[in-house]
Amino acid sequence: MTTPHNTPQHPHDPTADPTTLRTRPVRGPGRLVDLTTVASHWLDLDANDDTLSRPELIDRLWVVAADVPVLLAEIERSQRLLRIARRRLADLLAATRAALAAATEGDLDPLSFLLDELDARDPLPRTNTGGGRL
Repeated sequence: MTTPHNTPQHPHDPTADPTTLRTRPVRGPGRLVDLTTVASHWLDLDANDDTLSRPELIDRLWVVAADVPVLLAEIERSQRLLRIARRRLADLLAATRAALAAATEGDLDPLSFLLDELDARDPLPRTNTGGGRL
């Protein structure tokens, strides 16, 4: 893609091409928990290690116990994100079925159902001709 001045642009640049359906890459949210660190806390806890004193073992237990609320919060957040993704998928599926039914019935604009649903989630770019949607 190039601009009018023939300078290359990144393919996900919103100014790159007004006819692209997506103007930014789709990425899921990252983890809030460093699972490597949590795993190392767990692995450092070796109750059968004879070289550890009782206070050292208790200290390591507290470190592992401190990870539990963080892990529970991450599980809850992941479940919430999954519910949102499932609801969005269900909405898109319903809009797709409505568009197919409208096309079967000879509707003049059967894609309007799907375009409205897509536009509600992530506004589609406008075309250069008349300001309508793609």
